[in-house]
Amino acid sequence: MKKLGFTLVEILVAFGIIGVISALLIPQLQSSYKKQVYASTLATTASNFENAMAKMMSAENVTTLWETNAWQDLVGVSDDINTNGLNSSTDITSTDTEDGLISQFQRRLSDYLKISDVRKNTADNAPFLLRLENGTDCMLIIYPPDTTEIDSTKINTIKTNGGQLIEVAGELYVDVNTVDSKPNKVGRDSFAFYIGNDGTLYPFGGLDVSLRMYQNKNNVWENTGTSNKLPCNKERGRDGGCTARREKNGYKMYY
Repeated sequence: MKKLGFTLVEILVAFGIIGVISALLIPQLQSSYKKQVYASTLATTASNFENAMAKMMSAENVTTLWETNAWQDLVGVSDDINTNGLNSSTDITSTDTEDGLISQFQRRLSDYLKISDVRKNTADNAPFLLRLENGTDCMLIIYPPDTTEIDSTKINTIKTNGGQLIEVAGELYVDVNTVDSKPNKVGRDSFAFYIGNDGTLYPFGGLDVSLRMYQNKNNVWENTGTSNKLPCNKERGRDGGCTARREKNGYKMYY
């Protein structure tokens, strides 16, 4: 007589197999999805920031960030802020000079960049933290104009080796899942850029940053030598040079 259907034991065995396969696949799928989200968030944030800087310069009819009102507002206090941080409460609402200038800086940027909050940054050296509407945190360090920092010899070295970054207007650290969420590891969920004076972002671990910081081509993420100051360790998936690696791979994470 033909057997119709399945026995209870066979059904339970089938469910058990499905459960084992799910237990193996779900963490991998979650990890893959998280990497895709991080990649998309980083790419969008970098693009939005560059576009915002370009719009701000265009609106003010200037060609460099140092000439913009946002940067000019902080010229007199930026060194002190970068060294000592802010002296306000967590939310920047006080009216004393330093905090007032930071609040004004926020208002100027808000015309071009979707910012939901500006907070005092207590965890790192970056003086203040911009929380964007997409949930990304951007730690920002502003550099005042300094024509004595880089001389003609360094400029010639940079240009001879194909570099484009001469004047640095600041540093941008993008934490794609906010500083309140772990792992907070450079190269994993936190990524570093130099801000060119023309508003272009230059990733740490790239040729331009290596030439600008060290006047050589050795400190790039592709260099696996122990002397590299901006590597990207494939096994650990982190280190200072991973920003450039992510950019070169279309911000996709392969590690």
